[in-house]
Amino acid sequence: MRKLTSEEIARAAGGRLIRGGGMETATEVVIDSREAGSGKVFFAIKGQVHDAHKFIPDVVNSGCRIVVVSDESKAPEGCDVILADDTLKALQNLAAYYMRTLDIKTVAVTGSVGKTSTRDLIYAGLSSKYRTARSRKNFNNQFGVPLTVLALDGTEEAAVIEMGMEHKGEIHRLADIVRPHIGVITNIGISHMENLGSREGIRDAKLEITDFFTTENTLVIDGADDMLKDLKSDSYGIVRVGSCPDAAVSVDGITDKGALGVDVKLTAFGKKTDVHLKIPGAHNGINLALAVAACSLMGVDPSDAAKAMEKAELTGNRLKVSDAGGITVIDDSYNAAPASMKSAVKTLMATAGKRRIAVFAGMAELGENSRALHEEVGEFAAEEGVDLLITIGENAEGIKAGAERKNIKSAVHFEKRDDIYPEIEKIFAPGDVILIKGSRVMELEKLTEKIHEMMK
Repeated sequence: MRKLTSEEIARAAGGRLIRGGGMETATEVVIDSREAGSGKVFFAIKGQVHDAHKFIPDVVNSGCRIVVVSDESKAPEGCDVILADDTLKALQNLAAYYMRTLDIKTVAVTGSVGKTSTRDLIYAGLSSKYRTARSRKNFNNQFGVPLTVLALDGTEEAAVIEMGMEHKGEIHRLADIVRPHIGVITNIGISHMENLGSREGIRDAKLEITDFFTTENTLVIDGADDMLKDLKSDSYGIVRVGSCPDAAVSVDGITDKGALGVDVKLTAFGKKTDVHLKIPGAHNGINLALAVAACSLMGVDPSDAAKAMEKAELTGNRLKVSDAGGITVIDDSYNAAPASMKSAVKTLMATAGKRRIAVFAGMAELGENSRALHEEVGEFAAEEGVDLLITIGENAEGIKAGAERKNIKSAVHFEKRDDIYPEIEKIFAPGDVILIKGSRVMELEKLTEKIHEMMK
């Protein structure tokens, strides 16, 4: 963030300065008291579980001289204090203000699955031509997007920002902050069904990314997605990719090489391009097409963008391949949905090894059909020929039940992640290929770490 005074921050955030002279400055915004320090402004967020106001003494002791509060009684001495009715809204207001001061082109990405992979591919493509920024870590929510915006220093020419949501109206607010030039919706799945009631509800919530679009803006979609294929608009442009007849970027063939990545044949705006992604997963063929289309709309030659994407690396634990004492571990533990679970199974089965082993935890926020959807994933794993299925946690029992219904070769269930640790050396052996995937709350990346620790 460029240097802002406490007076400017107060005005932009919709708060008022209640202590100090307004001339303290900051170049960074934090909401975690452990990250506070000199030259930073701290927003004390009240969450459902924690109230950051209680950490204000620590923040001040760290050298922070600008604090934003919603509880006036917690206003500290010795620094500039800004009072706001709601510190989260104040943070979002500041981000919206700051974004308007920048000369930057933005791409926003949302969707049920594949958001981060598509974001990372777009980042690689845009970086071939522009000084480009992207969302920090997995910062895609009501807190993360403002922090991503406020981390821009003003030298960037382009940015790709991921937008996630759990409820209706959340992407609307994020779109208002960013005002993206290009929007991308990867797909409409069933995550957050329990909050939004139907896939139609999920689609409408995702389409909030276009709420501030005009005829100068464009939305990029998979034209074969059953919830998006009939989408029309007189208010903004629509570019379709994939296997639909009017695809601007068509996927003419995908060869899944398992842990080695995928080969994709594209025709991008009339020009054929062969691409090898080192990122595993056949589903990334469509993500690649979405990314090439978005980059093209931003002025990057499609072939240049695609070639740059060959070097892309995904953020976090998304189909991350590693070796643990002769065992190939495919860590896709960041998150899980039925479609991504099935796609990951295909990647597992396309990877050479003595045994293919799937370690699955449950999937979250699937609503009333959760059990049936878990069983469906288990059935799919069995039908694809998985040698051993290991399930962890209560919801994952449905995966095991579905797999056993289809006569999987072997399946075992553990109530908790830690219960498998004593069995690791008994279950796994050199030559195995292990896929690890489940809901983020299960923190299955810790199982990956334990396998490496015990099998090295």
